[in-house]
Parts: sequence; structure tokens; C-alpha cells
Amino acid sequence: MAGFTLSAKETSRLADIVETTRNSHGEPLPWPVLAGLKGILNADTVGLTSLDSVLPRLVCEQWVDPDGSTGVVSETAEESRDNPFWERYWDPERGCSYPDRTGDYDWVNRASDEKSARQRRASFIGEPSDFYEHCLTGCLPGATPGRYSRLRAFRRGSDFTDRDVFYMTLLKPHVESALRRAMSGPQHARHLTRRQVQVLRLVQDGLTNRQIARRVGVSEGTVHAHLVNSYTRLEVQSRTAAVQKAFGTADVWPAAGNESSGG
Repeated sequence: MAGFTLSAKETSRLADIVETTRNSHGEPLPWPVLAGLKGILNADTVGLTSLDSVLPRLVCEQWVDPDGSTGVVSETAEESRDNPFWERYWDPERGCSYPDRTGDYDWVNRASDEKSARQRRASFIGEPSDFYEHCLTGCLPGATPGRYSRLRAFRRGSDFTDRDVFYMTLLKPHVESALRRAMSGPQHARHLTRRQVQVLRLVQDGLTNRQIARRVGVSEGTVHAHLVNSYTRLEVQSRTAAVQKAFGTADVWPAAGNESSGG
């Protein structure tokens, strides 16, 4: 994106955010990263949402509210069944699954580029007070099939500008690097098929072959075959070893819950 000249103040603020991305620890993203994004984008709230559309599961959602309070939530595979988001995820009219359907996991756009605020409000699921007219999203590719993240900023009033899009585009690679460092560990799952990853995710959640078969809608023998093929590709001989080699312990985000703190 050309045509923008950054002031010394803008350059300094961007540099500060980049520096905080290099100090990843604790949550998926250091809180100063999200706070910095909230400030430079003049957003009411900002957040990071990491998804596993293969399982499916909300791996982690981290955000900073308008008053500066923070929160982190995640869900188990069982809890995802009651999440209305997954009921509408693959509906092409809603656009939620655009990255999975197109293979495009690297973009930045404004909600208004696709739909009006009225159209978005009509399809919104949640409390009316939670709806924001304007949203700016940067998609961050993950390391395994069906895994990716969305860095989003929301605000009411005026829409996000081209300069805001430029800020998000400029900062997104640094945020992606920070997220990858937080999730550093074995990345062998990239060598598996989507179905094999899905089965291993359910194994990771503690489900038996029979439970996995019911969840996925295949026979127990098919689940066994997927596991055996996964063992071969990963060069392991057990369920536990397969999960460990495919995902690593760092691939498990904080337990489901909501932790908030002021500031």
C-alpha cells in the first residue's frame, strides 16, 4: 500500500508495538501488543481469535475491552457443539469459512468492504450491545491444516480508514511471528491429512475410537485406519506419541474459562 508518509510519532508508536511482539510470554500475545493496536487504530476493542476448523474448536480468544480490561477464553471439543458460531461457519453467505474454502489465509480487510453495517447486524448472533458497526480484520495463517487466527479491531462511529488498513498490514507479520513463537514446538501435523489431524485432535481431547467415530460420522474401523496411517507418517507407535509429535505441548492453549483484570 503506497501513498502514506508516517510522522515521527506514528513511526515511534509502530516501532513500540513491533518491539512488544518480540517479548512473547504468558498469553498467546503479550497484552501490550493488543493495547498498542487498540491505541494506534483508535479502536473500541481489539482481539485475537485462534480457530481449529477441523475439530472444530475455538482454540483461544484473547481481547482488550473499551475500558482496558482483558480476557481470555477457549473451548473444548464438547463445548464447541453448543457454539452457534460453528453452526454457521461453513455457510458461504456469512463468509466465516472464507480462508478454509479458498486457501487464502493472508489478508487484511474491513467488514464494510464486503457488507454494510445493516447486513452485518442482521446476521449478528449475540447481545445487541456487543455489536460494533465497523471491524478491521487481519488473517494469520497457522502451521497445521484448518488452524489459523484472526486479529480484529472493532469500533463504533466512523469506519476504519485506509491508513488503519496500512497499520494492520504492516504489523500483522510481526504479530504472526509472535504467535508462532508462542506456539513453537513440533510442527509435524502439517504432513497429515485434514481428517488425520481431526482424529488426532479428538484423541488429544481424550475421546476413545468409538466416541471419535460417532463424532466424525465414520466407522470405528475407519478411525483406527486413520490412526495407523498417522503413526506411519509420524513414525510413532502410540496415540500419545502421535499427539505429542503432531502438536507438541505448546500447541495447547489455556484451559476454557474467562479471566479478566483491570488495566
